[in-house]
Amino acid sequence: MTAQRGNVTIADVARHAGVSPATVSRVMNGRFSGEPEVAERVQASARTLAYAPSPLARSLALGRTQVVAFVVPDLANPAFQSVLAGLSKTAAADGYRVLVADSAESPDDEGPLSVEIRRRTDAIVLCAPRMPDEQLTALAGQLQPLVLINRTSPTVPAPSLAIDYRAGIFALAAHLHALGHRSLAYVYGPERSMSNARREQGLEDFLREHPDSRVVRIAAGAGSEDGRRAAAAVFDSGVSAALAFNDLVAVGLVGGCANSASACRRTSR
Repeated sequence: MTAQRGNVTIADVARHAGVSPATVSRVMNGRFSGEPEVAERVQASARTLAYAPSPLARSLALGRTQVVAFVVPDLANPAFQSVLAGLSKTAAADGYRVLVADSAESPDDEGPLSVEIRRRTDAIVLCAPRMPDEQLTALAGQLQPLVLINRTSPTVPAPSLAIDYRAGIFALAAHLHALGHRSLAYVYGPERSMSNARREQGLEDFLREHPDSRVVRIAAGAGSEDGRRAAAAVFDSGVSAALAFNDLVAVGLVGGCANSASACRRTSR
C-alpha cells in the first residue's frame, strides 16, 4: 500500500530501500557517490511512498536555499515588475526561486527588511534602494552576495546595473529647449532616491549650459497619484513644459494637468 504524502519520513524511505537515512539524504540531495543501483533503489522507494523532501531540511543539509531575494521600493511600478520578470526567468533556469519584498518606499524600513530576507536566501538583489550610501555600505557585508539595480556606490563591492539618469534628463531638457521652452518644471521624486539625485545633477548641468532657462522644482513622489497631486502646482507655476521623476508620476501629471486646464476653461466662461 502506498503511504499518504506528507506522512512519509526519510526513515520510512530508508527502511523501504534497505539503506541508512544518511544514504537517502545524500541521494535526494544529489550528493550520493556510491553504487548507481543503490541510488535507483532509493529513488524508487521515494516514488512508491510518495516521499517529498522538506525544503527546510534540504536547505540545512546543502547549506543553501536555492532562493534569491528581491527587495523593491514599490512593486506597483511597471519598471520594477520588468526587472522582477527578468530575474525570475533567469533564476528559474538555474534552479532558483525568487522571494520578493516590497519596502513601500520607506528608506527606514529598507535596511532591516533587506537583512531579514537575506537570512532566508542565498543572495539578494536590491532594486533602486532608497537607503543612504553610508547605511548601504554598512550593511553590504551582511548582504553579500549582493547585486544593485538602479544604484551605484563606490564604497559597496557589488555588481550593479544602472541607467545614466543624469545624462538622460539632460537630454530631455535640452530637447525641450530646442523646441523653444525656456521655463521648465521638474516634478521630483523621493528626496532620498539616488536616481532622483542623479536627475537633479543632470538639470544643474543643463542650467549651466543654458543660462537662458529656468527649472521650477515641484515636490511629488514616485507614484501616479503623486503626479496628479502636483499637477495644480505645475499648472500654476507658469512653465511651458514639465519633466517628471518617472513614468508613473508623468501619467498622473498629464491627467492632473488636463483636469486643471478644464477647470480653468470652465472658470473663464
